[in-house]
Amino acid sequence: MDHAVYTFEQILHQSLESQGTEELCKAIQRCQDRVIKKFDYDSSTVRKRFFREALLQIFIPYMLKQLSPACGSVSPNLQD
Repeated sequence: MDHAVYTFEQILHQSLESQGTEELCKAIQRCQDRVIKKFDYDSSTVRKRFFREALLQIFIPYMLKQLSPACGSVSPNLQD
C-alpha cells in the first residue's frame, strides 16, 4: 500500500508540473485512476503467483508419487 501512495504522489507531482494547477481535481482523479489500475494489476499478479505456487506444492508431490513406480522400473533398463 505504501508503494501505491508513493506512486500516486509521484504521478500527481509530475502531472502538476506539466499542467499547472488549473484543473487540479481532474489531475487528481486521473492519477487516482492510474494508481488503482496499477494496484489492481499488481495484486492480481501476486494472487496468481501465490495460487500457482500452492498448486505446484500440491501437484508435484502427487505426480512424483504416481510416477515413482514407473520411473523405478525404467532406471534398471537405462543402466544396462
